[in-house]
Amino acid sequence: LCEQYGIYRELKDAITHMEQPGGGRIKISLAQYLKGRNSQTMPEYACMRGAFERYTALLREFGLSPASRGRIEMSLDIARTTDSMEAILDQK
Repeated sequence: LCEQYGIYRELKDAITHMEQPGGGRIKISLAQYLKGRNSQTMPEYACMRGAFERYTALLREFGLSPASRGRIEMSLDIARTTDSMEAILDQK
């Protein structure tokens, strides 16, 4: 999950920061980068999209999206035990 997010961020940063002739870099939007280009034939954009898709699939796999969290079944009859710290904090 973390690796896919890192790959996505690296590719997005590489795409949205343009090198200037003087050696500096400026930030541009993804729309500016894609203007006049076919996103289907750009390997860096396809890799970025793929990494994001794998990232979101792993979020669902680990139950970290709202929809996947709703599908997690939990037993409500789990006995609640009070640990010693809770007992201390509950005292008045």
